[in-house]
Amino acid sequence: MKRMIRITGSHSEEPLSRMICDFGKHKQRGRHPFLAMSISKRLALGFLIPLLIVFLGLGNIGIQSVQLLSNVTTFNQHLLHAYTSLTSNVAILQQTHTNILGALNDAEKSQVTSETLREDRLAAHRLAASYDSNLHAYLQQDVLLHAPELAALFKESGHGEQLDAQLVYSNDASKTWSAYRDAFTQVFDAISTGSISTAQRVESNQVELAYANAMTSLLVLVQFTDRLAPSIHDATMVEEHQLLVIMLLSVCSLLLGMAIVGWLVSSTLVRRLQRFQAVVQSVEHGQFSARIEVDGRDEIAMVGRAVNTTLDAVVGLLDETKRQRDELAKGEELKKLHEALQCEHEALNEANRRLSTLATTDVLT
Repeated sequence: MKRMIRITGSHSEEPLSRMICDFGKHKQRGRHPFLAMSISKRLALGFLIPLLIVFLGLGNIGIQSVQLLSNVTTFNQHLLHAYTSLTSNVAILQQTHTNILGALNDAEKSQVTSETLREDRLAAHRLAASYDSNLHAYLQQDVLLHAPELAALFKESGHGEQLDAQLVYSNDASKTWSAYRDAFTQVFDAISTGSISTAQRVESNQVELAYANAMTSLLVLVQFTDRLAPSIHDATMVEEHQLLVIMLLSVCSLLLGMAIVGWLVSSTLVRRLQRFQAVVQSVEHGQFSARIEVDGRDEIAMVGRAVNTTLDAVVGLLDETKRQRDELAKGEELKKLHEALQCEHEALNEANRRLSTLATTDVLT
């Protein structure tokens, strides 16, 4: 029995590679592969695997939460920059048109100097350069289609049409501004050549219409930008809903994994304990040849080997006791036979003495 315990203890110190090899052997033999591991390892495995699934799920949730927060922050920065640029362009467009009208009024004066006209044109071009810079920055940085993560966020929330709408409004604002700039450039060209009547006609027929179109397109783009804030809120709600679903799935995976592993561990334990009970009941009814079927190398297998060894020892002791009892029974029979023979011998001796006495008496008479 000591030898059995020593061998079992050496199994528990085997390397992982031997454990994996035995795992495959148990599987090939049709045995439950978990029997190759101790109960403590099986229980640890039953908790570690579901916890690993939960940690992966929570890690995914954390990463997506950080990405969502980053996307929302980036969008708010885009929105603030876009709104600032567009509102600045509204003021610039109004100031530009005012400067054009002022330059035309200066040109109509008889005593205006060329320096004044040149200053009016330079002021208009400086304002136009600022407008171009703001509009170019908006088209390059604030259009959502140029930010794939933000575009994906809008598409997931069902606001993908706003991406195309923003591009259409932006291009329209750019085109109307280009038309307006070309129109007021013609006005300044006519003023520089002294054709005041031509400048007035261009301003009346082209500049006013181009200004109205440019202002309308710009205001539409500003209003559209205001409507983007509720859309990002909807997108955030969609992402949060997805994160909640992932969290619920992770928790369900944890519970399901623990239930499955617990069932696997408990089912093997219950079946083997039932076999133990059947063997014990057989021994109670005198079937000393019954033995426990030992599978694996876990604690129950160790107990099974110990019980089998104990039963073998008990059966050996019973056989030895029976043999000694048989020998004792044979000794008793021989003793009784010896006593019977001794009694018969004494009876014969007594009869012999009597015969001798009778014979002596007959001779004397």
